[in-house]
Amino acid sequence: TEEGDVSTDSTWTSVVNKPGTQHLEVYWDGADSNSYPGAGTEVFDLSGNGFKGTIAGNNGFDAEYNAWVFDGSGDYISGTLSNPAGAWVHSTSFWYRQDSVVTANWDYIYHIGTSTAGGASLFALKSDGYLAMANYANSSVRRAFVPTLGQWYHISVVYSGGGVNVDNVSIYLDGKEITLFNQGDATAAVSLAANTSIKVGSDAGGGNTTHGSIANFRLFGKALNADQV
Repeated sequence: TEEGDVSTDSTWTSVVNKPGTQHLEVYWDGADSNSYPGAGTEVFDLSGNGFKGTIAGNNGFDAEYNAWVFDGSGDYISGTLSNPAGAWVHSTSFWYRQDSVVTANWDYIYHIGTSTAGGASLFALKSDGYLAMANYANSSVRRAFVPTLGQWYHISVVYSGGGVNVDNVSIYLDGKEITLFNQGDATAAVSLAANTSIKVGSDAGGGNTTHGSIANFRLFGKALNADQV
């Protein structure tokens, strides 16, 4: 070959954009007995980081769909992360089924952080027909959405840092990015405490619990792109 030639041979595969396990912070999956054997109060982390979850309340387990079932009354899974403080870039991905109507103001799918203004990253459904990603009582992005009871949805929420607004937050419903609108102070960022708590199925205090089922919950320490979602 001539001096300076570079081989152009390439092998393209379907996993080019698949997130590596090094980006997974938490991976709780009832379909894997190493994560949850179908009973008990401990949910083990498949990411390799050892972030165990603890089940509170009387939530059930749907063995057909390998999903945790939350009845809207004190049910949640809690754990502690090892995140950096501040506007931590992260993404979540999970399956969700609404089993009964939202009877409180909010049904929280998950809550990372605290119940202080700006001190959280959360995703919830509002009783008047919205879904929202918010930093708690400060700013959020929203979209009109009323889930069909009994129908499974795949949801991914991506926060790329900075103010919680439509430029920095993307939400994907069944693999398709949806249009959002800003609510509140669009310049206010997520401001997490380091090594904060996470609850799946409720808010930070164990209230506003969801009336639905959650499966295959993953938390990534990066902003997923559309192909990765």
